Amino acid sequence: MCRYEIFFHFSLKTTSCGCTMGNSKRDCRILFLLVFSCLGTCDAGQFKVIVPAEPVDTTVGSSIVLPCRLSPEMSAAAMEVRWFKENFDNLVFLYKEGKETEGSDYRSRVRLFRQEMERGNVSLLLQNVRISDQGLYKCHVSSVDWYEEPQLQLRVTHQFKVSISSQTKVADLGSSTVLACHIVPEMDIGALEVRWFRQTFSDLVHLYKAGREMQGPDYRGRVRLLKMRKGDVSLLLERVTTSDKGIYTCHVSSGDWYDELSMQLLVTSTFKLIVPSEPVVASVDSDVVLPCQLSPEMSATAMDVRWYRENFENLVFLYKEGKETEGSAYRGRVRLFKQEMETGNVSLLLQNVRISDQGSYTCHVSSAEWYEEPKLGLRVRRQGNRPEIEIGEIKKDSLKLTCHSEGWFPEPQMFWTDKGGRKLSSDVKPASQPGKDSPYSITSHLYMKKTDNEVVVCMVAQQEQKIEFGSRLRISDTFFENIHPERYHLSAFLLPATLVLVCLVAVGIFVKRNKEGVQGCRLSSSGWR
Repeated sequence: MCRYEIFFHFSLKTTSCGCTMGNSKRDCRILFLLVFSCLGTCDAGQFKVIVPAEPVDTTVGSSIVLPCRLSPEMSAAAMEVRWFKENFDNLVFLYKEGKETEGSDYRSRVRLFRQEMERGNVSLLLQNVRISDQGLYKCHVSSVDWYEEPQLQLRVTHQFKVSISSQTKVADLGSSTVLACHIVPEMDIGALEVRWFRQTFSDLVHLYKAGREMQGPDYRGRVRLLKMRKGDVSLLLERVTTSDKGIYTCHVSSGDWYDELSMQLLVTSTFKLIVPSEPVVASVDSDVVLPCQLSPEMSATAMDVRWYRENFENLVFLYKEGKETEGSAYRGRVRLFKQEMETGNVSLLLQNVRISDQGSYTCHVSSAEWYEEPKLGLRVRRQGNRPEIEIGEIKKDSLKLTCHSEGWFPEPQMFWTDKGGRKLSSDVKPASQPGKDSPYSITSHLYMKKTDNEVVVCMVAQQEQKIEFGSRLRISDTFFENIHPERYHLSAFLLPATLVLVCLVAVGIFVKRNKEGVQGCRLSSSGWR
């Protein structure tokens, strides 16, 4: 029974409910209905934010989820979600009106699971955990008239172990090899410092720190981390040299914690030298490359490279400890392709080729424990000139023809044929060579009868070069009829009919006036190839 006026006032943030009643029994019933109605309306905007009661544990370099969800399950897409550490202004991550903001210390390392926010999941993914990330985090979620911000603790341990697959690694000279090293448990290496070094900490091979890589002076362009998966800090070493053998240490550190293990690298120093099986052919005065390549492909910069002729002391070119020496006969004419020695190319460039350069060459390459010295041949070629035919001694029924050609190397051959290509018997003198750098010249004689074929051809050939040159001479019967052999001697290259008549007239006039012997006229011959 209610005999007095009762007033209830409920307030919840900005929403309030008020009820007044008289002193009747009926009014009292209405009061309670209104009270419960108001209470139901006031509780409609409330929710709970659930986080773990126990600390969340993780390790340096890993990724971790800081759990946080709404209860009862409801969409958080229209709410403000703020993750902060210690105090409200120490922002970790903010989601507001569909936009995301990352704290300065957490850029590119934090995010929400946006696709799960409709079900009230506002958990935070924290990647590449650092030791400084340890501490208290608050998950603050607010709507228009309600908010909650429970806290949870993140504990970061920076203890890990370094693991290697083997204490000894064997690599071939010039090859690539992997020095395997892993972190246990697996974690992102972004926040770690990874140092590979030799005998001492400062004898740097490779350094990874704060996302940047640095190579030791003896390993530039040859080393890098594989980073094939989380926790993999294996080192790839390319173009292995003999000086690479020794002890390597894999050192990983984070803050005041580190671990390291060492392994030994053994280098097998055998290699092959590849040169052509067939001789290299070059023309006089040209440039030529004598090929020589290390196999497997490896750097030759730390090796000795010697090119020589018949014996070790007959030096053509020497590369040793970065210095170059030319043989006395090759000064200013030989060099290596130094920019290609890193890939094992020790070919020799020989310029302004001479005849005396022909012969056998040896490509000798040696390391501290191994050497190879294959041989290859160089053949020098020079194309001579077209043969010239001269008419020599003339008799009533025969004459002597002389053919000459010069400028050939190696030694050429010379022969005569008729117009049908059949060889004629002739007197060929051996080819002559004035000096070791001089080309060959060759001469041949043919005695021609009046009854013989009126067309003869002088041929000079170089079989190795598959070259043939020829000159042709045509002599008619009238040539013999108009010649007085006891008084005339004629030397010419070619004797066309019209020119013969002119010469005979000239000779007749000359004889008539001077009553003495005539030396003849020189004529030109036609050439063909």
